[in-house]
Amino acid sequence: MESCAAAESPVDVGESPAAEPFPCYVIQVLSNCEAKVKKSLINRAKSSAIDGWLGRILFPTEMHCEVRNGKKVTKQKKLYPGYLFVEMDLYDENGDMRQRLWRFIMETDGVSGFVGSGKRPAPLKSADVDRILSQLETKQGDAVAKPAYEVGVPVKIIDGPFSGSGGEVESIDEEAGTMRVSVNLFGRRTPVDLEFWQVTVEEV
Repeated sequence: MESCAAAESPVDVGESPAAEPFPCYVIQVLSNCEAKVKKSLINRAKSSAIDGWLGRILFPTEMHCEVRNGKKVTKQKKLYPGYLFVEMDLYDENGDMRQRLWRFIMETDGVSGFVGSGKRPAPLKSADVDRILSQLETKQGDAVAKPAYEVGVPVKIIDGPFSGSGGEVESIDEEAGTMRVSVNLFGRRTPVDLEFWQVTVEEV
């Protein structure tokens, strides 16, 4: 399977919305291919005479800041890895699927398929689309500081039932923003799952 990790950096919002926004469908794509697939859809649409049926192509991301080796590093984090949100006029006035548009989407390299019910994909509900757009407005351009924790680093718990206890980082889940900390309880090492904000690095 082709790896697309080196593809162009993710972009939050694609083309401008249509005068009357089309329904929004969820497209599943290969991992790390989101930006490449989005670019391909936009470019191919312009040359295939179906761009009048397409609206925005959304690829929600947010910026994270962390400190590495004393330097501030900013990188993008995908909010929905493996998915694109595509506004399109998939059904005609009679409710029949536009087969040419469906094939255009499905034949794009990196597309796995529509997310939804069987052979007739259903669009997202308006409330879900509004929530995604709200995320874009909130996250775009805002850098979220992320502590640069490492396995083996001593930390102090500052929130929750174990507040005030010290421990050592056993594992880190950066996507979820959580870590597992080994805490000494009643003379035994006990693993405790915590969110980043619940701990601080212990001064050595």
